[in-house]
Amino acid sequence: MANKKNGKLTFQVLAVMVPIIIIMTSVILFIVHKSTVDGYLKAKNELISDKLSSTEFGAWYMPPIDKTALWYFNYYEAHPDVLKESITEEEQQKANEVLGEDASTFILFENEQLDTLDPITQTYAAKKFYELICNLASSTTIESDLDCAFLVVTQGQNNGKLLYSIENGKLNKEDTMIKMYDLSEHRELEEAISENNGTLIFERTRHFMFSGDYYIGYKPIVLDGKTVAVMGLAYNWSSFSDVMSKTFKSAFILAMTDVILAGAALVVLLYRRVLRPVGRIEHSLTEYMESKDSAAVKGSMEKVKVNNEIGRLSDKVSDLAVEIDHYMDENIKLVMDKQQIETELEVAKDIQASQLPDDFPDREEFDIYASMTPAKEVGGDFYDFFFVDDDHLAMVIADVSGKGVPAALFMMMSKMLINDYTLSGLSPHEILEHVNNALCRSNSRKMFVTVWLGILEISTGRLVSANAGHEYPIVRQPDGSFEAIKGKHDFVLGILKDKKYSQQEMTLQKGAALFVYTDGVPEAINADEELFGLERTVEALNKAPDAKPRELLENVGNAVFKFAGDAPQFDDITMLAVKLNKDL
Repeated sequence: MANKKNGKLTFQVLAVMVPIIIIMTSVILFIVHKSTVDGYLKAKNELISDKLSSTEFGAWYMPPIDKTALWYFNYYEAHPDVLKESITEEEQQKANEVLGEDASTFILFENEQLDTLDPITQTYAAKKFYELICNLASSTTIESDLDCAFLVVTQGQNNGKLLYSIENGKLNKEDTMIKMYDLSEHRELEEAISENNGTLIFERTRHFMFSGDYYIGYKPIVLDGKTVAVMGLAYNWSSFSDVMSKTFKSAFILAMTDVILAGAALVVLLYRRVLRPVGRIEHSLTEYMESKDSAAVKGSMEKVKVNNEIGRLSDKVSDLAVEIDHYMDENIKLVMDKQQIETELEVAKDIQASQLPDDFPDREEFDIYASMTPAKEVGGDFYDFFFVDDDHLAMVIADVSGKGVPAALFMMMSKMLINDYTLSGLSPHEILEHVNNALCRSNSRKMFVTVWLGILEISTGRLVSANAGHEYPIVRQPDGSFEAIKGKHDFVLGILKDKKYSQQEMTLQKGAALFVYTDGVPEAINADEELFGLERTVEALNKAPDAKPRELLENVGNAVFKFAGDAPQFDDITMLAVKLNKDL
């Protein structure tokens, strides 16, 4: 099993490294190949450009003898066969008689002088001029290591015919004024000819007069404002390309051999320095998972002798096994402690629930119902209702700052204080003042509680209430809709000693309903972090405004939980509702 895993890891490493090395090697070879080719092309093109523009090679069509050259081109147009013939003895003798010692140089005289010559001497001059430009082209190809030179006529009935073509330094007279060069296959060249500007043009083409793949430089010859011919120099790209391809293949084979050797060395190194130590670590961890014996792991890891990250990892594995043993012992203690805490919290939850009244009075004058859903095991909200006397019902809903056990304890103390002071016969604002001072005396943690307290006179519906920083009560009069009663908010209880509180008074008619709640209702949020809000609370109540208190609470609770969806509940949700019966 271990050998299979080692082999798999080796393959994975090689599967990553070998392609990377091959790609990098190929890229480097490609860059070298491309830079070599580009350099070769650039040098050759610069050479052709220099030759086509040089006075040595191209002086015969430049001022001041360009008109003389035009005379010769016109002569060749009229007498194309002259170009295939060599100078005869008669022509040489006649030229010597007429021109004397200047016979060989008279060909560069002005065209007016050439017009005055007799036909035989003109033929001599035309042949001599053709011999000159052919020799210049031939010597240029030999000296510059170019493969061929040519001159194509671009006017008259001989348009496209070769005036001369030289391959490997030799003139091919069989092509002279016979072989055609299709200028229409070279769009840029055609444009340069039509524009008569002598623009130098380069192209690579396989459609050429000679076999092979050629790079060609063209120079249109403009005489008297018109392109009369195109001169070209070319070199064979195929031979250079073949050499470069062979060199590239040899370099690639050599590089791949190096990759294979490097891969083999890498496998050996990986096995000795990584795979074998990792296998020992894996084996030790497997045994530890079964035996939980950290001493055995430590002894096994001391045998890993490699001085690298793997060696340091083996030391860490040994230390980790010891730490895990220690952690497991501590975790067992924590689990036991947690179970004890959970048991105590469950007891606290039961105690808290027992402090909230769940025995709703059966009175014909009214119905009342309340509920609390804590956000944690124990919460800080509470509600209460009790009779001050047979005709007065006290109702309380409150929210302690914070959550958990501290809030629950503060809640129980607040609830008992409110209950005691209410039963003593004080008015709502006096009750809150006494409770506030009592909480301030023993509140080192600066906790506070918001409270709504109301005392309902059952026989008349007169409701006297006080609000210490709590939510607005929501009231519905008979045949109306629920509406929030936005009265005065006084400060919370437990912070400011000797704080004075106010109270409000209203009358609930027969059939009216009162709904009070904690901030867990309007401040419930959904996944988009939107608040449920007071407006949605009122809407939920008005879906069945004439419902009994229990159904009112269920409607609001269902609306809150549907709105929140999967969003967690961060606050206690506490509600209380009372409804006066119409029939009495």
